[in-house]
Amino acid sequence: MSYPVKYAVEELKIEGGYVEDYQDTIKGYIVSKCYVIEDRIRYGGHTPYVVHAVTFPYSRFEDFIRYNKILKNIHRSPFRLPQAYYEQRNIPSLEELVVMEKLYDNIEDAYLEAERRNNNLKSELLLHTSSAQFESLSKQIDEDLDLCREYAIFISENTTDMVVDKEKCKVKI
Repeated sequence: MSYPVKYAVEELKIEGGYVEDYQDTIKGYIVSKCYVIEDRIRYGGHTPYVVHAVTFPYSRFEDFIRYNKILKNIHRSPFRLPQAYYEQRNIPSLEELVVMEKLYDNIEDAYLEAERRNNNLKSELLLHTSSAQFESLSKQIDEDLDLCREYAIFISENTTDMVVDKEKCKVKI
């Protein structure tokens, strides 16, 4: 079965450990192609709206971070991930569904939304930071966002076979 392909703004998180009280940490937002598995109608108050159940072709951001750090420390140059990582691309399935409120037919609109969300994330994280920590935290956030951009490039380069479907998806009630 083939599923429609759209662009979505994907939230990239890493799992929190003991220090973070086991709360996931948002590192940034990227544009990624996704398979639209199902559209559903939800009701907020008295107004119905459509949400999209999607699956992303790659969902192993933490592995990407790990490989990135190891290989950059060894080679200090652009790297190629182990072949096994490329083969871990998700097949459209119900196992890793993510519910999205907005999908995009063109990449430009999706990039604008990802940029807006990244700017909001940075502002929110820096809002209550002391002046002594401001510069170092700002630098860390920029490094995280750069890593997110590298991940987005990796996904884009490895999903050229996924063609975005301009048709509207079917809504199930």
